[in-house]
Amino acid sequence: GIHVPGAGLTLLPGFDFSPEPGPFGVISQSGGAATDLGHEAPSLGLRLSKVVSFGNGCDLEAASLLEYLAADPGTLYIAVYLEGVHDGRRFLDILRRTTRKKPVIVWKAGLTPLGRRAAQSHTASMGGNHKIWDGLLRQAGATPVQGLDDMLDTLVALNYLKHMGPRIAFLGGGGAIGVFSSDQASQLGLEVPVFSPETQDRLRRFFPTPGNSMKNPLDTGSPALPLDTVVSLCQTVLTREPIDILIMVMLLRTLEVEVPSFYAMNSMAPTTEGSYLKGLIEPLVELKGSTGKEVVMVFDNRAHLASETAVEVVYRESRDAFQRAGIPVYPSVTKALRGIHHALMARRRLTGLLDSPPKGRTTHSNGPK
Repeated sequence: GIHVPGAGLTLLPGFDFSPEPGPFGVISQSGGAATDLGHEAPSLGLRLSKVVSFGNGCDLEAASLLEYLAADPGTLYIAVYLEGVHDGRRFLDILRRTTRKKPVIVWKAGLTPLGRRAAQSHTASMGGNHKIWDGLLRQAGATPVQGLDDMLDTLVALNYLKHMGPRIAFLGGGGAIGVFSSDQASQLGLEVPVFSPETQDRLRRFFPTPGNSMKNPLDTGSPALPLDTVVSLCQTVLTREPIDILIMVMLLRTLEVEVPSFYAMNSMAPTTEGSYLKGLIEPLVELKGSTGKEVVMVFDNRAHLASETAVEVVYRESRDAFQRAGIPVYPSVTKALRGIHHALMARRRLTGLLDSPPKGRTTHSNGPK
């Protein structure tokens, strides 16, 4: 199947794919994986240049399709679902030449005994060994991922984060969030630098009571601070600390279910659905522009009860609003960090900086960087 929105061409899979073209090219040895990616991409703000599902590759196979996308001016990023190749040397040669020009994200399947057996019956492909394939892909400059979620999370980070780096700051209400987020960041080779004493003193002015952490992660205690307070916290961190990305963890169910209940109990006017989150968009966009740093939103703690489906509507509407403003949204810290990690590796490989430390890395700063 082939989908080329710029030419108005769609053959199965993809009769209901978005007709709006974009920079992401996809080649897939699975019609199902191509269809799932094509359906989910628009909701994440990802626009596709070409999608080709090529099955067992009896006529056109992965190397030739990769070579085509490498030369396609409408394709800036390439995503590949692969079960096997006919000519390994040719594929790796083309892959190596492609990654010098464009990031290539590869989901290589069939790398376990059970997966190899399934691949043989699916596309007659020889799956291979995980360690061998991982090493070959990395040597060729590609970024290996596992699973459709992993691939989409990476594409989202590549799409939205233009000033990427490994130094992360977390902001959110909940101590455990900071603990496990720091663990996951460290496991992925990302940094969570401690804020300077001066910055911590400035942040502490917003918290008159104990129960908060000012060091990074910034634990705000309450997941629903006044909007102007949240904006001031973001401004302090983004303008004073040498970080690359601020990840804001918002507890969606708390904002949409518990906070309105608290307002009602105290005879206060309730907030409208999604108004709290949407009130952050404009100031965050301004801070991104003035500091040159990135902001990533995580809408965690989503509702799971059938009686709370309105929260899911708020999630999707708010996600779309943030994405239109150029700010990516993830449903969990884990997915955000994995996407950032893979995208950072892809960018570094593209620019030849994989083994070079990021420039200007410091622990503290007294002003914007």
